[in-house]
Amino acid sequence: MKKLINLNGKKYEIRTYNMKRVLTAADIKDIKNLSGTSYVTNYIRRGALKEGIDYYKVPWEVYRIYSSSGSKNTSKGSYIITESGYKIIFKKLDDIDCNIINTYYNDEPVIIKEEKKKDKEKVENIKPQEEEKVEQNIPDEKHISSSGKDVDLLSEFIKMQTNILQEIKDEHIRFLNGMMSLMNKGITSDNEKQTEISNIDISDYDQFKKQITHYANKVLSNSTKYKSTNDILSEAYKRLRNQYGIVWEQEKKDFYNSIGRSPVSTLELEWWIEQKPVYKDLLIGKLETMSRER
Repeated sequence: MKKLINLNGKKYEIRTYNMKRVLTAADIKDIKNLSGTSYVTNYIRRGALKEGIDYYKVPWEVYRIYSSSGSKNTSKGSYIITESGYKIIFKKLDDIDCNIINTYYNDEPVIIKEEKKKDKEKVENIKPQEEEKVEQNIPDEKHISSSGKDVDLLSEFIKMQTNILQEIKDEHIRFLNGMMSLMNKGITSDNEKQTEISNIDISDYDQFKKQITHYANKVLSNSTKYKSTNDILSEAYKRLRNQYGIVWEQEKKDFYNSIGRSPVSTLELEWWIEQKPVYKDLLIGKLETMSRER
């Protein structure tokens, strides 16, 4: 029997890759009820997650075996997320996040028995690195004797297990060193960032609005493709979403949690987003590009 974990009302089978438990970006989208996977993959594109530690990019043939959710075929491959990556993406853990971390990522590995030989042959060439039976590598007691051959076999097994434990230790050390490096470079904590954004002077939005209006009028005067500044801004927002993976619905929720009200317009929401250093001057840059188009 395979063990299924209940995550926000949906059941998921435990999957591992490189000895780490993982969830696909599509599964996380379904569990968290996100509008798309871009909220997860955006962190990867920005370099916030480290490949091989926080996530893995795997080919579609492997990804479809790991995913419990429907997902479109893509030749570029897809992402599977480890526990450390999940914690970076969702810094402020809610009840759903705690359930995922405590029951999925950290529950004792389950021993999955192969019920049919046919199933084993089916995944022989492309085999997900699932929770394997530890007893596969353990010599049966009846085969262990005082002979030199059996002693060598046991010695080799112990050596292999020691190497595996050392690799796990080295990965944890690399992860901790990476986090310390970020802290030394002056990266503020999530709480500090939230406080910084919450304390922004709302009157700065008026100046931002004037700048955007100026650049939008510039685009309107140089191009015959658009009939109004509203058309121009709609196109700019669309390009920001496609290029940077901005999930507007999620950003609206973050705005409400920070400011205490909903944004009056998409422009105000974009102004708030650009208070984060990683998104600084994105809209102006996009409008400047559009002004050079004919």
